[in-house]
Amino acid sequence: MRQTTSPRIVVTVDTEADDQWRHGAPLTTDNVDWWAPFQELCDRHGARPTYLVTSEIAADDRAVAFLTPRAADGTAEVGAHLHPWTTPPFEDAPGRRHNDPAHVYPCRLESGLLEAKLAALTAQVRDRFGAAPASFRAGRFGVDAVVARML
Repeated sequence: MRQTTSPRIVVTVDTEADDQWRHGAPLTTDNVDWWAPFQELCDRHGARPTYLVTSEIAADDRAVAFLTPRAADGTAEVGAHLHPWTTPPFEDAPGRRHNDPAHVYPCRLESGLLEAKLAALTAQVRDRFGAAPASFRAGRFGVDAVVARML
């Protein structure tokens, strides 16, 4: 007899600062206030979204209060989303500063700086949400073999 399985869908949400493509503008995270209706829709349909959080989202107490209980009860997952322009450490060079207009791809960073940013974001997610991330997305989809090996 042929065994069938229910179709599965993977839902990932890039959670990041508001209007960050207004290069150099102050970063806000007010979008966090709009996550509940989306999560309710996912709950209603049995979907378990993965919220891929950037450093500024991990620093937001509203995001932590919203995601931590959902990660604990299994209705959501918290992963890491590396935006080099908002994840420390930073360097005083074009494309390497906080909120730098260049928005450099992770795979374009020198390996030492990339490794430091990955370590910082992983620690921040672990410390703020209670578990190290198992899922990852590189900002601007900037992944190459070096990024993959570091993960």
